Amino acid sequence: MSSPMKRWRFAFAMALLGSFGCSESSSRQPMRPTSLAAPPQINEEEHTHQAPKKVTPRETTAVTAAGANPAEEPHSRWVREETPPHLERFLLMAQGGPLIVETLLTIDGQPLRHAMAELVERLLRTADTNSDGRPTWNEVVQSPAFASGRYGNVEVNSETEAARLVELYDVNRNGIVDRDEAPRFLTRNAGGSRSFSLMSSNEYRGYNQFDAPTLHVLDRDGDGRLSENEVFDAPAALRRHDANADDILIPGEIQSTLLASVALQMPNRRRAAPESAYVIDDHTQWESLLYSLSELYAFGGELTKDSFSERAGLFESLDANQDGLIDRDELKAVARLEPHIRLEVHFGSDAGAQQGSDPEPPRLRLSYVASELAIGEKSWLVHDTRVAISLPDTKITFFVNDAAGGDFRAQAQMQIATYDANGDAYLVPSEIPDGLPGIAASWEALDEDGDGKLYLEELAIFLHDRTGTALCQIRARAADQPDALFAALDADLDGRLETRELDNAVEHLRRLDVNRDGYVSSQELPGAMAVGFVRGSPQKGDALYVVPTAPGDLASDAPSWFRAMDVNGDGEVSLREFLGSPQQFADLDLNGDGFLTAQETNRP
Repeated sequence: MSSPMKRWRFAFAMALLGSFGCSESSSRQPMRPTSLAAPPQINEEEHTHQAPKKVTPRETTAVTAAGANPAEEPHSRWVREETPPHLERFLLMAQGGPLIVETLLTIDGQPLRHAMAELVERLLRTADTNSDGRPTWNEVVQSPAFASGRYGNVEVNSETEAARLVELYDVNRNGIVDRDEAPRFLTRNAGGSRSFSLMSSNEYRGYNQFDAPTLHVLDRDGDGRLSENEVFDAPAALRRHDANADDILIPGEIQSTLLASVALQMPNRRRAAPESAYVIDDHTQWESLLYSLSELYAFGGELTKDSFSERAGLFESLDANQDGLIDRDELKAVARLEPHIRLEVHFGSDAGAQQGSDPEPPRLRLSYVASELAIGEKSWLVHDTRVAISLPDTKITFFVNDAAGGDFRAQAQMQIATYDANGDAYLVPSEIPDGLPGIAASWEALDEDGDGKLYLEELAIFLHDRTGTALCQIRARAADQPDALFAALDADLDGRLETRELDNAVEHLRRLDVNRDGYVSSQELPGAMAVGFVRGSPQKGDALYVVPTAPGDLASDAPSWFRAMDVNGDGEVSLREFLGSPQQFADLDLNGDGFLTAQETNRP
């Protein structure tokens, strides 16, 4: 049994950790997706923290998200009012022109920057072993906690490694651990040692249209386009790839059949090409951004009014001298223009990290869409962890994924229960002579108070500390999705093709024939992009950025017979699923679209 002093230390430490804005997160059953009847928009008068200077006014229409309180202060549920919000802005290279995207980022109800700042302060306090107020690099490399990588930092196992570490991270060579140096040390330079970083991938740029897996499935003659006969056969061709026969097709079911050919082409995919997104801040490489815009929208030439044909008013807003061209200095105005899209990204608990509080999954909120994007009804799908927007030129999916942390107390309990040979509720060195499996740390690092006993509370705090930097960084990646044709057929934007979409594939494909020549070519396909915001170890790599599908509508308000017949759980009952007679189906199908919905079956 731990002593009262131990219990007090644990309560204090967990409360202290909570103030750092770095809480663990776990998954829970997601809420049903919500399709909004109008794009949500933040009232400009409420957005006083930003006060951007507009180069050219752009029309906006305030529309409140369904279920929101119009009088509620923006972000008040997530950010404490006394702390300025953390905003990040980036330019997303969509097919019809760049999009200015602004994101508000929080961890545990605090602005993102707060989490990293508090972690740095803790490092400085821990490193100052002689309490003289001047933490030095020598104190860091000689500390058992830092030597074992307790805070996710590089481990130090020898004097040579210690010297190399000091050489690497003591940038100004003054021997003192400065606040600008500490983040690089803690994060091992991951994400540029910043609280927020964005990577750009051009792996599928262009390939996702002319080499789309779904195009390969439908293009029987292999000529790179779909004829009228191939379009007519599309529903049957798609269903042949429904591996589990649930009348729902997910990208993996199509891609798995083409895995060998795709794998052979992968080495050629990563190539020198314009980036998919650029962060707009003090570190923006404007020459590089101008080059990318020129390559993507002007075939390598000068940017003119025709370059951004799908972005009404954007060129005029940037062309300050009205000479019909955009140069590097004029391009910098994107930092001041109103964004096309505003998002809120929230990790952790909106109430802050507290001992005993239930961890929460990440949340994503679409708070504004500029009216000039001209998106119509049913052109967006909003879910807690996924927001999809369908523009005429590009379909964009934003998502969040939290793979940082976990239930550290439960993990510690398991370790204590496994190795506590005498059942006294703590571990001693003789019980774990080879250390704890999966935890590369010395006894001195684990036993922080040096009393020769490792209690559950100490171990739980250690496990939390080990993932501290992962909990305090949000990393994003923007990329083209691998299959633009699949995305084009996904009418409801949920990341899968359900019965209705499979049945209507012919109609959707015919609409893609923009030039009306009787063929659907890859050049006519809209773009498909994804932007993921994640927490988690950088070593997890691509696994963090898998685009999730939206959970199916379980139609919980429908009659029990409806839910029983909805075999594939897509929230609708097709004629194939209906167990009654065709006439009974027709009587229930009020709009005659061939599908029964909960609303149709719930009528008096």
